[in-house]
Amino acid sequence: MDWRRLGLSGAIAVVLLGGCPGVDKGDSGTDGSSGTTTAVTGGESTSGGESTSGGESTSGGGSTSGGEGTTGLPTTGGASTTTGEPAGACGEYAAALEHTDEVWCPCAVESDLEPDVESCLDDSATEGAPYVACLCELEEVDPAHAEYIACMAAAEEGYATCTSPLSCDELVDLGPQELECNGTFLEQLRLCAKASPATALVAEEKCEDFPPFVCGSGESIAFSFMCDGEADCMDMSDESEATCQF
Repeated sequence: MDWRRLGLSGAIAVVLLGGCPGVDKGDSGTDGSSGTTTAVTGGESTSGGESTSGGESTSGGGSTSGGEGTTGLPTTGGASTTTGEPAGACGEYAAALEHTDEVWCPCAVESDLEPDVESCLDDSATEGAPYVACLCELEEVDPAHAEYIACMAAAEEGYATCTSPLSCDELVDLGPQELECNGTFLEQLRLCAKASPATALVAEEKCEDFPPFVCGSGESIAFSFMCDGEADCMDMSDESEATCQF
């Protein structure tokens, strides 16, 4: 399974656990993530974390109750079709994951990490299906969540485009060019979450099994916001020394 499939919270989890899944991006398990970052820093400030499961207002003028306003991020409505294929923003995300797998799998085969490309693609799609299905469900329940999902899709597609020209040695061994692509990818995911904090919280909890961080001041924020170099809690407890000792 692709090591980035669970988004930014997976990367933060690896940091907190002090682990790294190794160079085989196809075998990180349910909570796999990159070990190439220590903490995501240097972000923009937000006005605290929200504990609601409401969606964000979209740049197209629509809004839902309990949502945050966001601008400049793509939005797409709808999450399912009569054919059973993902549609809307979650469909875009599924397509972006497939593009990444199409880049990765030939190199995985060349490096003897996978038996053949078809098996690699099938296994990755199967393992990623529950996460994609969860995102589709969120979008179907509240189309305002599409903004966050579309933003993640753009980040994933950007990673695939960035890594597609790289050699297999560079990609598999996490060379400097791959690390640059990965750093850009993680930063884009961080910006997606910061732009849609309520959806990020819900997606991480429901689709990734990462519980929210409960601030000392009482509100809840997304797990990935903890110890990221900027305070999202009103009392700044998400960036306190006690919280960030790991």
